[in-house]
Amino acid sequence: MSKEHKYWKLLRSGDLMNLKLFKGHFDYYLNKRTGKEEKMIVVRSRDAANVVAITKEGKAVMVRQYRFGIKDDTIEVAGGLVDKGEDPLEAAKRELAEETGYTGGQWEFLQTIQSNPVYMDGLIHQYIATGVEKTTEQKLDPGENIEVLEMTESELQEAYQEGTIRHPHTMTGLMKVYDLYGKETAG
Repeated sequence: MSKEHKYWKLLRSGDLMNLKLFKGHFDYYLNKRTGKEEKMIVVRSRDAANVVAITKEGKAVMVRQYRFGIKDDTIEVAGGLVDKGEDPLEAAKRELAEETGYTGGQWEFLQTIQSNPVYMDGLIHQYIATGVEKTTEQKLDPGENIEVLEMTESELQEAYQEGTIRHPHTMTGLMKVYDLYGKETAG
């Protein structure tokens, strides 16, 4: 916090932790309402970028991968951390190619969202790429095993409604592009 907050005063920071992809520490705050000190975790992260990639045939390029936090697979859009000095758009293009082998198309910025402001400081830069094609093989990191899926809009809608697609960074990007609710409009 750079400015004085109405309810919270930062007392000190410390206890740096190296968390592989992230750095973490504890901030100690005074809760001005209660007068008590609170210990809060802060996870520092580089920004990330992801992409709603759509093939020339109109199918969304999705990835299925195991997520250790929930000990299960997720279905997501391709994306990952932005390298130091890298432009977020270039990171999104790199991640799409590495994770799926799809490249090309017309790219457009969608939005920037907060990763998880409860305890993280990183941002997610989201893009849409239309007309992508499979042009290369996957180049996965050692900690990745990714299955590539092509899904129609109705398949995405069904997966969302069934709770198969639950990753918040994926949902925000997809909802910017598709009507996943499937509600009929009065007409």
